[in-house]
Amino acid sequence: MNTETIKQRIQRSLYDPLNQLDTDLIVVAETGRYMSFNKLTDKIKIMNSMVNKKLFGKGFNLMPKFERVAMTYFNQNSPKLHTHSHLILKIPKHLDRDHVIDLMDTCWRHLQDDNFDKTMFKIYMKKVDDDDGRKSNAIYSSRQLKDDYKDNEFGMF
Repeated sequence: MNTETIKQRIQRSLYDPLNQLDTDLIVVAETGRYMSFNKLTDKIKIMNSMVNKKLFGKGFNLMPKFERVAMTYFNQNSPKLHTHSHLILKIPKHLDRDHVIDLMDTCWRHLQDDNFDKTMFKIYMKKVDDDDGRKSNAIYSSRQLKDDYKDNEFGMF
Protein backbone atom coordinates (compact mmCIF):
# COMPACT_ATOMS: atom_id res chain seq x y z
CA MET A 1 0.00 0.00 0.00
CA ASN A 2 1.41 3.39 -1.02
CA THR A 3 1.02 6.14 1.54
CA GLU A 4 1.01 9.73 0.47
CA THR A 5 3.78 11.97 1.84
CA ILE A 6 3.07 15.35 3.40
CA LYS A 7 4.65 17.01 0.36
CA GLN A 8 2.36 15.07 -2.00
CA ARG A 9 -0.71 16.02 0.05
CA ILE A 10 0.28 19.70 -0.06
CA GLN A 11 0.87 19.52 -3.81
CA ARG A 12 -2.46 17.80 -4.40
CA SER A 13 -4.30 20.44 -2.37
CA LEU A 14 -2.59 23.21 -4.36
CA TYR A 15 -4.01 22.06 -7.68
CA ASP A 16 -7.36 20.91 -6.30
CA PRO A 17 -9.97 23.17 -7.99
CA LEU A 18 -12.01 23.31 -4.77
CA ASN A 19 -9.29 25.49 -3.19
CA GLN A 20 -9.62 28.06 -6.02
CA LEU A 21 -5.91 28.89 -6.11
CA ASP A 22 -4.57 30.67 -9.18
CA THR A 23 -2.21 27.87 -10.21
CA ASP A 24 -2.35 29.09 -13.79
CA LEU A 25 -0.06 31.94 -12.70
CA ILE A 26 3.61 31.14 -12.25
CA VAL A 27 4.81 33.88 -9.87
CA VAL A 28 8.33 34.25 -8.46
CA ALA A 29 9.52 36.88 -5.97
CA GLU A 30 13.16 37.39 -6.93
CA THR A 31 15.77 38.91 -4.59
CA GLY A 32 18.89 38.71 -6.74
CA ARG A 33 21.01 37.71 -3.74
CA TYR A 34 21.25 35.37 -0.78
CA MET A 35 19.17 36.12 2.32
CA SER A 36 17.83 34.02 5.16
CA PHE A 37 14.44 32.38 4.73
CA ASN A 38 13.24 34.19 7.88
CA LYS A 39 14.02 37.58 6.31
CA LEU A 40 12.47 36.55 2.97
CA THR A 41 9.32 35.30 4.72
CA ASP A 42 9.02 38.58 6.64
CA LYS A 43 9.33 40.56 3.40
CA ILE A 44 6.67 38.42 1.67
CA LYS A 45 4.35 38.96 4.63
CA ILE A 46 4.91 42.72 4.43
CA MET A 47 4.35 42.69 0.65
CA ASN A 48 1.08 40.80 1.14
CA SER A 49 -0.08 43.37 3.70
CA MET A 50 0.95 46.28 1.46
CA VAL A 51 -0.94 44.84 -1.53
CA ASN A 52 -4.11 44.17 0.48
CA LYS A 53 -3.94 47.61 2.12
CA LYS A 54 -3.67 49.30 -1.31
CA LEU A 55 -6.61 47.26 -2.61
CA PHE A 56 -8.94 47.34 0.41
CA GLY A 57 -7.69 50.05 2.79
CA LYS A 58 -6.57 49.82 6.39
CA GLY A 59 -9.43 47.55 7.41
CA PHE A 60 -8.34 44.63 5.23
CA ASN A 61 -7.28 42.64 8.33
CA LEU A 62 -10.90 42.60 9.46
CA MET A 63 -12.05 41.09 6.15
CA PRO A 64 -12.50 37.34 5.78
CA LYS A 65 -9.34 35.83 4.29
CA PHE A 66 -11.20 34.51 1.25
CA GLU A 67 -12.11 38.09 0.25
CA ARG A 68 -8.51 39.35 0.02
CA VAL A 69 -5.34 38.40 -1.84
CA ALA A 70 -3.63 35.37 -0.30
CA MET A 71 -0.14 34.08 -1.07
CA THR A 72 1.21 30.58 -0.54
CA TYR A 73 5.01 30.77 -0.54
CA PHE A 74 7.77 28.25 -1.15
CA ASN A 75 11.17 29.74 -0.29
CA GLN A 76 14.10 28.35 -2.25
CA ASN A 77 17.81 28.84 -2.83
CA SER A 78 19.14 28.39 -6.33
CA PRO A 79 22.60 26.89 -6.92
CA LYS A 80 24.02 30.40 -7.36
CA LEU A 81 23.07 31.36 -3.76
CA HIS A 82 20.13 33.36 -4.95
CA THR A 83 17.16 33.29 -2.60
CA HIS A 84 13.69 33.53 -4.12
CA SER A 85 10.15 32.43 -3.44
CA HIS A 86 7.60 30.74 -5.66
CA LEU A 87 4.16 32.12 -4.92
CA ILE A 88 0.80 30.56 -5.59
CA LEU A 89 -1.85 33.23 -5.32
CA LYS A 90 -5.50 33.31 -4.48
CA ILE A 91 -6.96 36.44 -6.04
CA PRO A 92 -10.65 37.21 -5.53
CA LYS A 93 -12.58 37.00 -8.80
CA HIS A 94 -13.68 40.66 -8.75
CA LEU A 95 -10.06 41.91 -8.88
CA ASP A 96 -8.01 42.42 -12.03
CA ARG A 97 -5.18 39.88 -11.77
CA ASP A 98 -2.72 41.94 -13.82
CA HIS A 99 -3.33 44.91 -11.53
CA VAL A 100 -2.66 42.74 -8.47
CA ILE A 101 0.61 41.47 -10.00
CA ASP A 102 1.66 45.06 -10.81
CA LEU A 103 0.92 46.09 -7.21
CA MET A 104 2.95 43.13 -5.96
CA ASP A 105 5.90 44.16 -8.13
CA THR A 106 5.73 47.79 -6.93
CA CYS A 107 5.53 46.74 -3.27
CA TRP A 108 8.27 44.10 -3.66
CA ARG A 109 10.68 46.61 -5.26
CA HIS A 110 9.97 48.99 -2.37
CA LEU A 111 11.17 46.32 0.08
CA GLN A 112 14.69 46.13 -1.39
CA ASP A 113 16.72 47.26 1.61
CA ASP A 114 19.92 48.57 0.06
CA ASN A 115 20.94 51.50 -2.06
CA PHE A 116 21.95 49.70 -5.25
CA ASP A 117 21.06 51.60 -8.39
CA LYS A 118 19.99 48.33 -9.93
CA THR A 119 16.62 46.97 -8.84
CA MET A 120 17.13 43.37 -7.77
CA PHE A 121 13.76 42.72 -6.13
CA LYS A 122 11.37 41.80 -8.95
CA ILE A 123 8.15 39.85 -9.40
CA TYR A 124 8.10 37.54 -12.41
CA MET A 125 4.83 36.18 -13.72
CA LYS A 126 3.87 33.83 -16.52
CA LYS A 127 0.46 32.36 -17.36
CA VAL A 128 -0.18 28.74 -18.28
CA ASP A 129 -3.32 27.77 -20.16
CA ASP A 130 -3.90 24.08 -19.56
CA ASP A 131 -4.64 21.79 -16.62
CA ASP A 132 -1.31 19.98 -17.01
CA GLY A 133 0.47 23.35 -16.71
CA ARG A 134 -1.47 24.19 -13.55
CA LYS A 135 -0.57 20.88 -11.95
CA SER A 136 3.06 21.20 -13.10
CA ASN A 137 3.24 24.72 -11.64
CA ALA A 138 2.08 23.48 -8.23
CA ILE A 139 4.59 20.63 -8.30
CA TYR A 140 7.45 22.81 -9.58
CA SER A 141 6.79 25.58 -7.04
CA SER A 142 6.96 23.11 -4.17
CA ARG A 143 9.75 20.91 -5.55
CA GLN A 144 12.24 21.72 -2.75
CA LEU A 145 9.66 21.18 0.00
CA LYS A 146 10.48 18.33 2.37
CA ASP A 147 8.13 16.40 4.60
CA ASP A 148 9.93 17.85 7.63
CA TYR A 149 9.73 21.44 6.35
CA LYS A 150 10.34 24.42 8.61
CA ASP A 151 7.86 27.30 8.96
CA ASN A 152 10.13 29.67 7.06
CA GLU A 153 10.23 27.39 3.98
CA PHE A 154 6.50 27.16 3.27
CA GLY A 155 3.37 28.91 4.44
CA MET A 156 0.42 31.12 3.53
CA PHE A 157 -0.50 34.75 4.17
